[in-house]
Amino acid sequence: MLRRMLPNACLPAFLALAAVACLTIAALPAANAADADGEEIARWAPGEKAAYDEYRAAMRKGQYRQALPLARKWLEICEKEHGAKALRTGQVLSNLGILYTYLDEYDKAELNYERAIEIFRDLKAEGEIAKATANMGGLYLDMKQYDKAEDCFLDSLDLNEKLYGLEDPKLAGVFNNLGMLYYTKKNYDRSDRMLRRAVNLAEKSGKDELKLSSYLNNQGQLYTDMGQHATAEACLLRSIQLKEKTQPPQHPSYARPLRNLVFLYKKMGDKEKAAATQARLDKISGGGGAGAAGEKSDDKPAADKTPRDDAS
Repeated sequence: MLRRMLPNACLPAFLALAAVACLTIAALPAANAADADGEEIARWAPGEKAAYDEYRAAMRKGQYRQALPLARKWLEICEKEHGAKALRTGQVLSNLGILYTYLDEYDKAELNYERAIEIFRDLKAEGEIAKATANMGGLYLDMKQYDKAEDCFLDSLDLNEKLYGLEDPKLAGVFNNLGMLYYTKKNYDRSDRMLRRAVNLAEKSGKDELKLSSYLNNQGQLYTDMGQHATAEACLLRSIQLKEKTQPPQHPSYARPLRNLVFLYKKMGDKEKAAATQARLDKISGGGGAGAAGEKSDDKPAADKTPRDDAS
C-alpha cells in the first residue's frame, strides 16, 4: 500500500465554521442494492430482494445481531444465483464486513473484506475496490492498527480521486476517516482540516443525512477537545436533529452524540443540561445508553464507528 502524506492541494483553506453551520458523517450501512432503480431490482435473483429487504430493515433498526443471519442468507442466494466471483457477491461480502465490524468481530470482518476486494480486483471494479478499501481502513482504525488504517484510507483516496476528482461527494467518507484517524493520534489541526473537507463535500451532496449526522458527531467531539464548546454543541445538536428525521427515538445511533453532549455539558459545568441529556441517553437500549455495538454509557466522548460505504 502507499504510505504518503496528503498533498497540500487536497487541503484548501476553509473559513472558520459558524456554530450553526457544522455538518458531518457515518451512517448505518444499507446494503448496496438499497438505492437500485427498478431496472436493477428486476435483475435480482429469485428470493434475493426479499432477503435484502429483511437485512436492510434490521440494519435500519440497529438490530445488528439479528441482521447477521439475514446477511448470510442474502450471500447464499447471491453465490448460488450469480456465482462466487460475481460483483454482487463481492458487494454482499463487503456488507458482511461492515456488519461484523459493527459487532466488533474483527477477524471475520477482515476476512469478508479481503474476499470482497479480491473479487473486485479480478473484475477491475475500481469504484468497489475504493469503497471496500476505505471500509477496511475503518476496521483497522477500530482495531487501533493506525498505520494499516492510514494506508487503506490513502489508497482509497487515490482511487477515488482518479475516478471522480477531488470535488466529488464520494470522497467525503475518506476525508472523514482520515480526520478521525488524525483525531485518534491527537493531531487536531490536521483532523480539523480533514473533517472540514468531509463536511464541505457532504453538504454538497445533500443525499445522506445519516452520514452527515455522524460527521457532525465526530466534529463535535473534536471541537470539544479543542475547547471550542459553542461550536461543539451546535454540531452535536444538529447531529441529533438529523437522526430525528429518519430514526426512531431509541435507535442506538443516538447514543454517541448524546454521550458527547453529556461529556461536553459536564466540561462546561452545565449540570442541568448534562442531567437532561443523560436522562435521554438512559432510555436507549433499555437504559444502558448502549451505542451501535452495545457499549455502555460512561463519561468518555464517543466517536461514531468509522463510516462505512456499502458497495453499490
